[in-house]
Amino acid sequence: MPSQYIPIATFALLAAAFPVVCFAVLQRFLSNLPATDRIAEPVERGPSTENSSGPAHPLSFSIVAMIYVIFAVAIVFLFPWAIKLSQMGWYGMIVATVFVGILLAGYAWIYRTGGLNGN
Repeated sequence: MPSQYIPIATFALLAAAFPVVCFAVLQRFLSNLPATDRIAEPVERGPSTENSSGPAHPLSFSIVAMIYVIFAVAIVFLFPWAIKLSQMGWYGMIVATVFVGILLAGYAWIYRTGGLNGN
């Protein structure tokens, strides 16, 4: 029985190691870059008014992108359920229905609060 969890543990270890390795590589490369005035100025001051054409994309774009990623990762959990549905029977169907219901409630709440608006 415990040997069946080896692939899951391996995947969890890789998933946990990926951001750590990415941040370590990023820190390694960024430490070699010279500091510029643009990077060194504090963000709390607000955007600079001199020679600024505005942000590359609005903040709402980033929020919608993060919401998409969160819900897309949650949907990935439906694939193992779909593969084992015949073995789980009605219990698996009820659990998956509750899971999808929670996701739909989350989408409805985000839509109602205006999180998916592009402005």
